[in-house]
Amino acid sequence: MPDAELSEAAQSLRTSTRLTLALALVTLALSYAGARGWVAREIGVAALYLCAACLITAVWLGVKGRRQRLEDRERQARLVMIVTIAAQLKTQDDAALQTIARKGGPAGEAAELVLHGRRERAVRSGPSPAEGAPG
Repeated sequence: MPDAELSEAAQSLRTSTRLTLALALVTLALSYAGARGWVAREIGVAALYLCAACLITAVWLGVKGRRQRLEDRERQARLVMIVTIAAQLKTQDDAALQTIARKGGPAGEAAELVLHGRRERAVRSGPSPAEGAPG
């Protein structure tokens, strides 16, 4: 999924995962340097533990980010489904839409959207001259 389609939370988790993996690579290199004797052995051992902690954290952040991306994708698919259903329901009369809305679910939400849109349109257009407008 391209970064532009990710929510802010998913982008933040992806960035955190990548930074944690980068830190794991740095600490792995430091532990290698400790094993080769280029730095103190104690620093190498500490770096190895820190590398393991970074890898565990990166996996945890990656799983959390994946879960967030799936939730975002499901939310987007649900919105598309509701809009598609609303497009099909716009030809129904108000009584049928109210019946569908009472049943609930995605179709009910779509019916509520259509009814809400009709109410707003009626309010914006104002009373018609036949309804006793002053004059």
